[in-house]
Amino acid sequence: MLNLLPSELHQYSLGDMVRGLMAARKPDLAPNLIWPFALGDGIPIRSGRAAIILSIKALGLEPGSRIGVPLYCCPVVFKAIKAADCRPRFLDVDPGTFCISPEDLYAKRSDLDAVVAVHMFGNMCDMGSVQDAMHGKPIIEDCAQALGSSLNDRLAGSMGTIAVFSFRLGKYLSVGEGAAIYTGHSDIRPGAFYNRLMFPIVFSSTKHRDLLRAALKKRGVSAATPYEEAIEDAAKNYGYNRDCPAAERLLKRTLVIPCNHKLTTRDIKHIAQSFNDGWESITTFRGPGNLL
Repeated sequence: MLNLLPSELHQYSLGDMVRGLMAARKPDLAPNLIWPFALGDGIPIRSGRAAIILSIKALGLEPGSRIGVPLYCCPVVFKAIKAADCRPRFLDVDPGTFCISPEDLYAKRSDLDAVVAVHMFGNMCDMGSVQDAMHGKPIIEDCAQALGSSLNDRLAGSMGTIAVFSFRLGKYLSVGEGAAIYTGHSDIRPGAFYNRLMFPIVFSSTKHRDLLRAALKKRGVSAATPYEEAIEDAAKNYGYNRDCPAAERLLKRTLVIPCNHKLTTRDIKHIAQSFNDGWESITTFRGPGNLL
């Protein structure tokens, strides 16, 4: 099974490195290549985790400050908050976007000193609601998966107090490792754009998700169940008290299938057919009274 179509793109070639070096030797082309994502001057950082820690410190948050963070996100964010001598306060998510639930944020806002707004899978948080709920308190935008995404054509990273980007393997702009911190604002214009970094699919049960994942693997397609460990990790190490039911359901029922620019038309058709065949196989009677 070494030829699985990967659920996340971590495969790069010597040709990718050569093209990158050639682009770097033509600085006059850089503005044309990256202008849609330009937010202003930024500070390069060695990792996304270090960028979040530095952001918390730069915002002057006191040790022990309570920082809101969605349960459905990479647990590295929890670790960064703790490493900055602050406490995570877990927030539920909107099942439609996998991002912070505005209703849950409003309900818990009096218990927060700041929030990390994670733009999950490239979807944008409802930043208007986040800003309204926080009422001037610091907002850190985690744009690790949202480079180029926008809401009302306002770019990810332009609406919080400070923004963090990651360039680790698998990200839209990948250099193997590294991150950046940005601050600043952009003009508001109509429209929205979702960068479709990942393609999450939510199932009615964990069993159906796991059966479909196994069926895809048999057909040479890799699929991921990202961050499921966040539930127990948050409860064991960060005081999570099981008050984010929507996030828990999504963490237990979401499958991410391959979605990247290197997929060929043939690959995409194979993924779609494998998914349809796999779903049919797990929802078909295998014998009297035996529905998988």
